[in-house]
Amino acid sequence: MPIPPLNASGFLPPGIHPATLAEIRAAYGINIPRSDRCTGLEDYVSLVSGIGLIRYVYVDGSFTTNKAAPGDVDVVIELPMPNAVAGSSAALVQILNEPFIKSVYHVHPKAVLYGSTIGFVDYFQGERIQVLQTLKLPKNFRKGILRISL
Repeated sequence: MPIPPLNASGFLPPGIHPATLAEIRAAYGINIPRSDRCTGLEDYVSLVSGIGLIRYVYVDGSFTTNKAAPGDVDVVIELPMPNAVAGSSAALVQILNEPFIKSVYHVHPKAVLYGSTIGFVDYFQGERIQVLQTLKLPKNFRKGILRISL
């Protein structure tokens, strides 16, 4: 299923929208700054998928809105339970090294443990109060996020 169009407020409709990297590039790589962010996201997802432990990468932030030139791509990776990552700690440190990842890939990484995504998904679908006030949106406004399966 393709990524749904943005709503009148410039956000994805509420929900978790499965997407491939090709679909994300087609929907959001519409100018040079956005194309550059797509390349960074593709390279970061390639790095993450090389570990072999990550199930999903969630994508959000201004990149998934109508903002012409987002500064980065906000992502959250879903980590397996701690007992499944034995021997992979160096790789996990690398993919979560926020200053390095942000400078190289223009991706702002965060992580949650598998099974703890319910609260995260709810949080990620909200918006900052300043944005809601600026756009005159209700406090209970919900937006969509993208989910890339690895």
